[in-house]
Amino acid sequence: IEVPENEVSLNIFPNPSNGDIFIKSNNTIKSIKIKDLCGRVVLEITPQQSNVQIQTWQLDNAFYFLSCLINEEWITQKIIIN
Repeated sequence: IEVPENEVSLNIFPNPSNGDIFIKSNNTIKSIKIKDLCGRVVLEITPQQSNVQIQTWQLDNAFYFLSCLINEEWITQKIIIN
């Protein structure tokens, strides 16, 4: 798939996950926040790279919102840990 230069591509997999989550982008990911459904931040990292691996063993089995700060813009996707 062709992505326009100014458009951010974000790939989060596997989803749902029962282990680590991998995040790939075509731009540097400055910050990642994972929030529970109540909006509490349960994990926050500042990777400063475009490929990130997150270990999820400390997270309960649930729905979460994973937000990535890329090009000064927050992109949020729902993820499932099971």
